[in-house]
Amino acid sequence: MRIVRAREELIAQFGINPRVWETPHLDGNLDTYRAAAAAGYEIINEGDGHLYPNRWGYDGLINDSALNVPHTASYVPLDEGEAETYLAAAGYHMMPRLTRIRAPFFLFYHGFVQGQEDAMMSLAECSHECDFWTPTITEYADWWVQRDAIRVVSSIEAGVMRATVSDHP
Repeated sequence: MRIVRAREELIAQFGINPRVWETPHLDGNLDTYRAAAAAGYEIINEGDGHLYPNRWGYDGLINDSALNVPHTASYVPLDEGEAETYLAAAGYHMMPRLTRIRAPFFLFYHGFVQGQEDAMMSLAECSHECDFWTPTITEYADWWVQRDAIRVVSSIEAGVMRATVSDHP
């Protein structure tokens, strides 16, 4: 019921229909995600660590009730020294690999300490210099909703690759 009230309050306060739900501190469960979907949220941001959006969630808790758009490799540690180590690893190892396979990299942080902010700003600056797509979470989720709506079936027969694209059932 609190999820429904929160949604109604957002609509009343800002005049927008919110589509993305993130449980505070990512502390949700199966009931939370079912309630969010029932309240009208199409997209849930539930957990870190999955490279691609999915319909099952971190521990299977979403259970196909909404599209989960997770944080991908984006937790920047609060300790400034650890944040610098993270930045080096992300900048030199993670981002180039993700770029080569054209994977999404969803950056997110709460901005608790300066070192964390510096690390994230450095990654954002790198993204802009490389002309990466830098959408809002809603734009990013919209892209995944569109992608989720298609099905690609491919095969290789006698050395020829064939692909069929159709609407996802």
